Amino acid sequence: MTAVAHYDGVMKTLIHKFKYARQKFLFRILNDFVITHKKLKEIAPDIDVVVPVPLHWLKKIHRGFNQSELLSFGIQRYFSKPISTNNLCRIKNTESQTHLSRSQRQVNIHNAFFVKYPRLFQGKKILLVDDVLTTGVTASECAKKLKESGARSVHLLVIASAEHNR
Repeated sequence: MTAVAHYDGVMKTLIHKFKYARQKFLFRILNDFVITHKKLKEIAPDIDVVVPVPLHWLKKIHRGFNQSELLSFGIQRYFSKPISTNNLCRIKNTESQTHLSRSQRQVNIHNAFFVKYPRLFQGKKILLVDDVLTTGVTASECAKKLKESGARSVHLLVIASAEHNR
């Protein structure tokens, strides 16, 4: 797992405004933090495909974008890596996990994801991209589905991680 920053202070404010206040111009700042991170530059050559954590289609329509997808496109452009935005799907419209405990998140996210075409991930080294890691439940569920589809490895990249997960 690679986290570019701690999820606190200015970074927490930037991410929150980017996601919920629809200040999409902040994407450039966040993207620059991500693509210039030393660890990402080290692992990027070994990555076969970039996969954003998907939003349910209703949430994507409501928000207007998928923040993880935008970050994935930034990584794709900078490192010239293929991206898969429609193969890992969120099939369950889960409630927001912001105020849920770890155990509530596990119940909420269980069986929320599905891989349409497993053969596309077989033997691949995947970079799974999300904005924030708090408990790791969402990332774990996505990684599980990717591994079940035959992925050789899954490396998680997040903009920020809560203190207790670094």
